[in-house]
Amino acid sequence: MLPWTLVVGLVYYVLYRINFVLAFLWNVVIVYFTLGFRQFSHYSPTFISRSTTTTCPGRARC
Repeated sequence: MLPWTLVVGLVYYVLYRINFVLAFLWNVVIVYFTLGFRQFSHYSPTFISRSTTTTCPGRARC
């Protein structure tokens, strides 16, 4: 996880040095991919919210 964070941070830094708008667009792309792939996550927010409303709240813990 740390190497990806460093790569994303380095790309942001380089784009920011070139132009602030490019760095902002990079942030938009990262947020889009981060939130867009939530539907493929094993522990989706829907599963957690459904588990907290059932009689067994222990299922909602990761």
